[in-house]
Amino acid sequence: MASIKELKRYIKTITENLKDECLVSLALHPESDPATVAVIIKEIDAIGSELIFHFNHCKYRPSELSARQFINNSIAAAEKKMGILLKKMHDMTK
Repeated sequence: MASIKELKRYIKTITENLKDECLVSLALHPESDPATVAVIIKEIDAIGSELIFHFNHCKYRPSELSARQFINNSIAAAEKKMGILLKKMHDMTK
């Protein structure tokens, strides 16, 4: 398993890349609503911050989960939420 520091750096990179994609999409598709894109960017930030919070506080996880399971569950939930946001962004450009 990667170190927590590496995982946090990875999450920050992913969230920055996703925010950049939103801004590029807005620039390339002027029919997109800037307010909706701003909301999506805020949600991306919130998901990234929540995941980093889970990484920093994994010792306060539910007792039935190991640290690895807790981190894996947190990552899976974040991936699902990010997928929904990306789908919403993609649907705006149609």
